[in-house]
Amino acid sequence: MRLTYLDILEQCFREKFRGYSKQEVDTFLQLVAD
Repeated sequence: MRLTYLDILEQCFREKFRGYSKQEVDTFLQLVAD
């Protein structure tokens, strides 16, 4: 999947008790890296 500048800019993560969902952030970062 090709990501655009807007895809990255508009990405939202669910907030958890101590910040963001680590799994969601890791998954998104892997997608960006590919």
